[in-house]
Amino acid sequence: MSRNAILVLTLASAVLAAPAARSGESETDFRVCDPTGLQRLPTIVSSDAAGAILTWVNFTQADGIDVGAQKLARSGASEWSSAGSRTGAAFILLDGANLVADDDGGAFVTWNSGPGNPNNLFDVEVYAQHFDRAGAALWDAGGVPVCVQPQIQYATVIVRDGSGGAILVWSDQRGTYPKNYTQRLDAAGHPAWTLNGNLICAADLGESPPSAIPDGAGGVIVAWNGVPATSAPSDIFAQRIGADGGPRWSPGGVPICTEPTSIGNPLLVSDGAGGAIIAWRDSRGAPAQIYAQRIHGDGSAVWAENGVLIDSGPSTGLSMIDDGAGGAILSWDDGHDVFAQRVSADGSVLWPKRALSSSPDDENNSKLTTDGRSGAIVVWLDQVDQSIHGQHVTENGGRAWTEGGLRISDVGAIAEAPSIASDSRDGAFVCWSDHRTDKSGDIYAHHVAGNGMMADAHRLPVGPTGPVDGAAQTPEVMRFTLPAATRVALRVYDASGRRVRDDPPTMMAAGEHVVPWPRPDGLQPGVYFYELQGAPRSARGRFVVLH
Repeated sequence: MSRNAILVLTLASAVLAAPAARSGESETDFRVCDPTGLQRLPTIVSSDAAGAILTWVNFTQADGIDVGAQKLARSGASEWSSAGSRTGAAFILLDGANLVADDDGGAFVTWNSGPGNPNNLFDVEVYAQHFDRAGAALWDAGGVPVCVQPQIQYATVIVRDGSGGAILVWSDQRGTYPKNYTQRLDAAGHPAWTLNGNLICAADLGESPPSAIPDGAGGVIVAWNGVPATSAPSDIFAQRIGADGGPRWSPGGVPICTEPTSIGNPLLVSDGAGGAIIAWRDSRGAPAQIYAQRIHGDGSAVWAENGVLIDSGPSTGLSMIDDGAGGAILSWDDGHDVFAQRVSADGSVLWPKRALSSSPDDENNSKLTTDGRSGAIVVWLDQVDQSIHGQHVTENGGRAWTEGGLRISDVGAIAEAPSIASDSRDGAFVCWSDHRTDKSGDIYAHHVAGNGMMADAHRLPVGPTGPVDGAAQTPEVMRFTLPAATRVALRVYDASGRRVRDDPPTMMAAGEHVVPWPRPDGLQPGVYFYELQGAPRSARGRFVVLH
């Protein structure tokens, strides 16, 4: 942008009113955000018996970029104040927020944001906040800094530590190539381990963003894809970090799969016995197969060396949950249809392969949550008519809802993949972003019972958020650093959510880049938002054209 611009970022939240129940498919949806501006990147997690807690990103003219947090009861009623709960202020927000419910009806929230360094927009750090069951912030205003090391920290995962605090794991660019670090925050938000985090793996490897679960003993189990500095093939590794921050397994992690064929980031869930089940996509026999491995609490493998075959592929969009019986349930798509499979504690595949979806359209971006009885509720996106569908898969692989899936939202304007969380019974909360009103994105949600019953719409307006703080003048250029070569695209929106600039993706090399800001020529004075998209990260911000 030119020197006639100001870049601001803040974080905020909201409330909702109760719906009445109805049966059948969705005709209207819960609006979770005020229609002004843009709302994107919703994430929802199960809370206590009251329901779920969700976060999303607001792009509003009054407050810049805000992250909202709200607790939603099963009835649809707001559990927190009419003004919602705020996570604090920042200048650059990388991706959305991540969260985990605490043990008492509140939640720990983490986000990656920057201090507004005009020389590097991707100077991004890790912050966290703890909200109690009433939505009050328990830690420092603006969140506690978890890692403020120079360069970019991103893809932060957060889990409970079992003692009133949380453990965070993130990908960090402070060295030659990405490495994963971790930090434990006590109940007061104070760091319990080394300032700016403990290195998880000492081996000379570049590492994919991490997946993490609590180990049940005050520590965390982490999995990642490691790439040796001297060769292209990548392997899957895991490490257990104890409550004192030290590794419990080999300093370089234990190898989960040493076949040079793993694809993407591994996922892991608890096996309920102090160990974990790890799943990944693998091309050793055919393109994009799915493999999994179970490990004990000491890191030793339980199933066959290099994992057991879950599906012969092809596959994309892998998701996984534990089945509550020592095994796991996975969902994925083959580019056209969505599938689910259950693997037992001994590594046996339990369900026959049969598509959950029946539409001739391409269906993908599946997510799943438990039904509380070793089955799952799976939701996915129909890419052609931009609708959301779901299916309740029982513990033996049967379908409890309409063959081909229940239509959860059919407005034909879905902006991104849905997020799903259990309602602590046999149903689920589903939330997503769509652009039915402003062409850019509002947040909507549904509660779906285990029998497929849904509820009528209600609205969650944004509460008061106060003044924008910490404005910073921007220079003629923007600077950012890419950890690897990727395509980068720039989009600009006005305050109503209308897209006013949409640059096609351009291939850029790894390293620092200096590019001109989007010129204000032809733009009226006012508030605008930019979205700088790359793979796998993106950055968002706000600027003001003064004249």
